[in-house]
Amino acid sequence: MINTSFTKVVPETLEGSRTDYSKIAKTYDTYRQVRETWLSKVIEFCEIEAEKVILDFGCGTGRYALGISDVKNPTICGLDPSIDMLRRAAEKKAGRSTSAYSPGRSRAERGFQIKGTSS
Repeated sequence: MINTSFTKVVPETLEGSRTDYSKIAKTYDTYRQVRETWLSKVIEFCEIEAEKVILDFGCGTGRYALGISDVKNPTICGLDPSIDMLRRAAEKKAGRSTSAYSPGRSRAERGFQIKGTSS
């Protein structure tokens, strides 16, 4: 799920972001494909299972979040400063209920909580 109302209050790239990925969002996946070896290592190292809740900082177009969902089906919240990258992630996740995307940066100044989890 992606909250489309955020486009009214958040600029195309959040202030303080160093790179504007909006210009390459549509073609990003063509040149930055998911490496299956890396994906399996992330799943193994992070001990990802279906009951886990994962926060993906810098999720971009959701390449790894969706790859992990295909294998283990955990709940994933993707965070990225680029609205266009998030839009792309939301398009790719159509029909999947385990992922959500939100604008933001990893330098969070406030705490946050994902619905259904404890802090």
